[in-house]
Amino acid sequence: MVVAVVVIVAAGVVIIEVVVVVDVMVVVVVIVIAMVVVVVVVVVVVVVVVVVVEVVVVVVVEVMVMVVVVVAAIVIVVVCCSSTGNSSSSSSSSSSSSSSSSSSSSSTCSSSSCSSMIVVRVVAAVLEVVVVVEVEVA
Repeated sequence: MVVAVVVIVAAGVVIIEVVVVVDVMVVVVVIVIAMVVVVVVVVVVVVVVVVVVEVVVVVVVEVMVMVVVVVAAIVIVVVCCSSTGNSSSSSSSSSSSSSSSSSSSSSTCSSSSCSSMIVVRVVAAVLEVVVVVEVEVA
């Protein structure tokens, strides 16, 4: 009878130890899985933030380049037209033949030189923006 009680108690202790070991292993596995999930979430969040920041920087740079191109085009037009306007007025006061030649140069500057400079600069700036965007995307 005593032997039977000792065997039952020993078996109970062994079962409790097995249950405790299994519980500890389950807790360890759950903690490891939770840590892996947290690390994956942190990595995904960091990657998303980096991509969003890169896209915002590219857009800001594109906008700044376009603003600079527009301002440069306006400055070119103003400088070209004001310089030809001044030369035509000064030369018209000096003599009529020089005024006719300066007015022809004024029309040439305003129509071909200024517009061609503007077109060249705008095309160059647009190509630069396209290249920058393609490099950033790649």
